[in-house]
Amino acid sequence: MAWEKELLGLYLSGNPLDEFKNKIKASKVAPIREILAAQNGSGSNSNGIYRIAGTISKIKRVVNRTGQPILFVEIEDTSDSMETVVFADTLSKNPNIWRENNVILLAGKLSWRNAEPKFVCQQAVEL
Repeated sequence: MAWEKELLGLYLSGNPLDEFKNKIKASKVAPIREILAAQNGSGSNSNGIYRIAGTISKIKRVVNRTGQPILFVEIEDTSDSMETVVFADTLSKNPNIWRENNVILLAGKLSWRNAEPKFVCQQAVEL
């Protein structure tokens, strides 16, 4: 499936998330498309935390002015994709899960800057 995605830009024979369907459903995650539609925090729980699950399709690593690593990660689910920002404190908790094609479960907040949504990851686990 990774070969299909790389070559064609989409999955034909299935989606990597299919084998995690039960775990994703039990984790009560929101589809990315729904989160993107909820620009003002509606659809999240009372503290503004969202849960999403998806495949890591792209990772960009940068270092901030203080020398701390930051990741900009593209997460895809079956509905859409979203850029996720992973700051050093979250990254240090489980650095090994941040690999392309890994399926992960994330919790965090949605931040809108310049009309662009960013998911700020606060917790992440590999599925």
